[in-house]
Amino acid sequence: MLLRTAHWALDMRQEVPDAERLLKTLVDNAWAMTAVATDMSGQYRAAASQIKAAGRPRCLILHRGLPGVADSPRIARYSAPRLVLTSPPYPGVYVNYHRWKISGRLETPLPFFLAGQLDGNGLAYYTMSARSRRSQEVYFAKLEAAFRDVARMCDARTHVVQLVGFSNVEQQLSRYLTAMRQAGFAEVMFDALATGPDGRLWRNVPGRRWWARAGDRLDVAPHTAREVVLVHQLARRREIT
Repeated sequence: MLLRTAHWALDMRQEVPDAERLLKTLVDNAWAMTAVATDMSGQYRAAASQIKAAGRPRCLILHRGLPGVADSPRIARYSAPRLVLTSPPYPGVYVNYHRWKISGRLETPLPFFLAGQLDGNGLAYYTMSARSRRSQEVYFAKLEAAFRDVARMCDARTHVVQLVGFSNVEQQLSRYLTAMRQAGFAEVMFDALATGPDGRLWRNVPGRRWWARAGDRLDVAPHTAREVVLVHQLARRREIT
């Protein structure tokens, strides 16, 4: 509740609310979150009962990074997933996952302070080194390694759906798709979903809150306001280049 309220009050705000409004919002959030948590807890228990009655394995949550998940003994009794849904860090795009911005400029580690946690990792840890080098060799190497691990958990029925943005679509999209092919996947197109001339589903980002390196660090590349949905399935061996 503290994190949610403080995030609303400080992150990207030009005008910080006064103490009275902050307290009122905290109380409102407390009631709303408690009500939702109570309702969802009931739904979780009901779903768990149905899963047990049907003889299906319970939902498994693993808190760990990629690669490495495929080697977890806890997933051995689970069949391959039908859907892998993810949005990896965007190459060349500056997203402050671990910091808040105050007045749209100043960065603060306040969320870790409120949570009573230490943040010992830099920006590269949260973005797969997406901005560490202009060539972004590190980023694409990490991307390929991560999805090689994902590929080991998939079968022919699995769809991998990703929402991705780029700081330079012309250069980075092809490299992204190459990394996915090297990891063992082939792109799948759905004509009915296409919104762009390339046959893919593109969308404009509402209320964009991230920036890209575009010549000068302070510039904002106009086309970074778009994201694309990529769909992949396991490739046949002859399709892997």
